Amino acid sequence: MLYPSPPRHWFYCLALALLALPVSAWGRENLLAGSLALRQEYDSNVNLSADQPSSAWYSVLAPGLDLTSRGRTDLLQLRYNLGIRYNHSSGGDTLDHDFLLRGESELSPRWRAEISNRFYLSDDSDFAGEPIPEVDPELSAGRERERFRLNTFAFSSDYRFGPRGTMGLGYENRILRHQSGTRDDYTRHHPSLNLGYRFNRQWSAEAGYGYIKGDFDRGDDLETHDLSLGLNYQATSRDQLSLGYGFNDTAYQGLTPDYRLHSFSSGWDRRFSPHANLVARVGLVKVDRASGADGSFFSFALDLNRQLQRGSLSIGGRGGIDELQFAGGDEGDLSRYQQVQAAGRYQLRQGLAGELDLSLRRNEFIDRPGPNREWIYQAGCGLSYDLSRNYRLATRYRYKELDAEGGDDYRDHRLLLELRMVHDLMKW
Repeated sequence: MLYPSPPRHWFYCLALALLALPVSAWGRENLLAGSLALRQEYDSNVNLSADQPSSAWYSVLAPGLDLTSRGRTDLLQLRYNLGIRYNHSSGGDTLDHDFLLRGESELSPRWRAEISNRFYLSDDSDFAGEPIPEVDPELSAGRERERFRLNTFAFSSDYRFGPRGTMGLGYENRILRHQSGTRDDYTRHHPSLNLGYRFNRQWSAEAGYGYIKGDFDRGDDLETHDLSLGLNYQATSRDQLSLGYGFNDTAYQGLTPDYRLHSFSSGWDRRFSPHANLVARVGLVKVDRASGADGSFFSFALDLNRQLQRGSLSIGGRGGIDELQFAGGDEGDLSRYQQVQAAGRYQLRQGLAGELDLSLRRNEFIDRPGPNREWIYQAGCGLSYDLSRNYRLATRYRYKELDAEGGDDYRDHRLLLELRMVHDLMKW
């Protein structure tokens, strides 16, 4: 069985980690932890088919290592998880890899930098049943189980100049490759610059610029220039008002029509207490498309978060225009969408915790002729029980449904049962 080799960023970061790893005599704290998980997974619709769904049972043995080295002004983390997966339905086995290398440092009282690299190889964006943010669990609702590798390299640096100014530099490189070659692969470069300045206790402003270059194996390559401007007003100790403007200019090297986005927004941030806050945004997005498919669309964002005595609760929603060039699916470039979601976690008793999440999203692909709407329903719940300090038993259930005009509908039920052990191996 052959597996694609990780990109060169992986080796660069590993070399930096080995060179930077200090000895204990330098006053550092180093911890090496090991984990081992045994899982049973069930997927009711592996091929995401409406008429002929194919189910599968998996047994997974997942060992992992986590090395953390912490100094007075810096942190280095190296984590690797291996998934040895056996498919009882087909009789085949695969290896899943999840590798993370992250380092951060305060180079001076005013200057902070962070670097990270995430390499992921699997047929699923949920590793051990939990979405990984760096892997984009929302890659595409129409993706079947298909082996892919995704490498994300990121660097950021924040500098405070004077008593009121900040400057941030960043760069992200993402490489998506599919093993079977049925979907479009890409390499994405994204450098960015952000500036912020506080005029006084009430007024502050911010500006940002980002450049995106996308190299696709099949589709048209693209270049994006993204500019954002913002003005904030601290009305009270708990209330902040804001105005924002964004400009996006995306040009393709091919037949795909170029477009420009003008975004206007106003916002209100409210902190009700140390345990509850609200973030609200409303605005307008104007689409200027070279093909003539222009339009103006309402946009909004709402997030309410509440920390409970024994848990947490969040409710929110958002809508507007979403860009889907890097979703790894067959969608159009631009989607007019609305989405609502809710999530909660509660400590039922000592050692026993439950969680629940719900979401609904509606997409309208403005570049797609004919039927162009779809609805995505998702729900999940789970229970985890700490058998002891080092052992945890967990079960999770997830439901996903795609209802699309013109076909490609499906329903998928997924169930996971896991026994996980985590133990500190060495500390020096």
